[in-house]
Amino acid sequence: MRFVFVVLAACGSPRPSTPPVSNTPPAKPARVVTTADSDVIAAALERVRATPETLPDDSLVGKKHYVMIEPGTQKPPLPAPFVAMTKIELDAEADRTNTNVGFIHIFAVEVQGDDADITIGCDIAPPAANRKHRLCCCEGTDHYTRAKGVWTYASTGMQICS
Repeated sequence: MRFVFVVLAACGSPRPSTPPVSNTPPAKPARVVTTADSDVIAAALERVRATPETLPDDSLVGKKHYVMIEPGTQKPPLPAPFVAMTKIELDAEADRTNTNVGFIHIFAVEVQGDDADITIGCDIAPPAANRKHRLCCCEGTDHYTRAKGVWTYASTGMQICS
């Protein structure tokens, strides 16, 4: 009786795996607040401090000086009396007080050279029992220009409250 051994070997690279199909887009990395962004935010907040009615807030912010900057995870330094808060901190404050906590919401900042647009407004952080039914927010887009390193308000674009 004779035995024959046959060795089969596959050559080449393994077949690449197919990524799973998903309807959920990949998460975007959190946008980092740059120095230019911070300078425009500071200029916009100084404008709100000097003339509160320039903030589209429908009286929801009240006397609080809380500020959340999208995506709600960063706390860059802000001019006094404003206090940067994260989304988690605002929700915790709403839960602690069992009330809606109004805050200034920086929705977006776009800086291109010496021109910048900032979308700013207000929002509320409701207590946990009401978090599913958020129906609020006001926002407006303001244009700023920079001359000699100083950002200055130039004009207001759209404003909306819902």
